[in-house]
Amino acid sequence: MSLVLPFFIILVSKSKGWYNILFFIITLILIYNRFVGFLGVFYLGILIAKYRHYFVDRVKNLSTWVLIILICICIVAYNIGGWMPYNYKDHSHPFQFFWRDYANTLSCCIIIIIVISKTRTAVLLTNKTFIFLGDISYSFYLLHLPILITVTSLCSAVFLPGLFIFLCSLAAAIIVAYLSFRFIEKPFQWYAKVLVKKLHAKHF
Repeated sequence: MSLVLPFFIILVSKSKGWYNILFFIITLILIYNRFVGFLGVFYLGILIAKYRHYFVDRVKNLSTWVLIILICICIVAYNIGGWMPYNYKDHSHPFQFFWRDYANTLSCCIIIIIVISKTRTAVLLTNKTFIFLGDISYSFYLLHLPILITVTSLCSAVFLPGLFIFLCSLAAAIIVAYLSFRFIEKPFQWYAKVLVKKLHAKHF
């Protein structure tokens, strides 16, 4: 995913609206019911990031009641796996996880657009705490599960309360994610920017 995703970022940034929609549909068809299904989820996130200003402008013109209804629909759709009476094990349903995952993703995208379209919430999200959590979010995403498993394994022998294990895992994940961001992500981001500038200068 990490190797393929930059290609899609370049593709989306260089292409116009209808082409991006077409590429997204083609991507969904190609990955349908396959182990790379989450590629379309990331692709959708890239599209939302590129066209966020367009969507924000449309959302700003909607009434409060429409936004409340939209949020309620998104909350239901996000939890569709819990609402619907289906068994979501492999091959138990014609669509398996596919439509459920994209219902989740679209719901998240809509809620994000609604949140950033409102001045108060947009200002709140620029708070240092939220910026910090945003900076470490990718490392946290990668590391939280192995840290949780490790802490649980270490604590299981002494039968510590589940809440204590959770809090210890959360604290450890945040600390390790910050260290990863500070000493791995940031240096590689800097190297990537330097490389892109060199390639750009060489070709243009």
